[in-house]
Amino acid sequence: MASPAIGNGAVAASVGHNRAPVLDVVNLKKHFPVKKGVLRRTVGQVYAVDDVTFRIGEGETLGLVGESGCGKSTVARTVLRLIEPTAGSIKLDGNDVTRLGKTELRPYRRQMQ
Repeated sequence: MASPAIGNGAVAASVGHNRAPVLDVVNLKKHFPVKKGVLRRTVGQVYAVDDVTFRIGEGETLGLVGESGCGKSTVARTVLRLIEPTAGSIKLDGNDVTRLGKTELRPYRRQMQ
């Protein structure tokens, strides 16, 4: 069901045309600031996750594979909102969880695990 994208080796997973995805992650990005000096000024960014998109339908499983340090755990932590995304949207059952507060996230985290 998955097909590799041309050029960057990314994989785009698709859901059947008549079913809405249970989890829909679009253009997910997580950048960490690089700080240096006594004043800890931001001098750059580490692009840990940059433009990740996938959809998981009911009954489907997604395997995320890659080399050590490539961002697999960061994707998982960001999707669960254990760390805040820099950009992108995360929808669970059609509800955008990127805009929810900590209290509102609790029931979604149980469902996403």
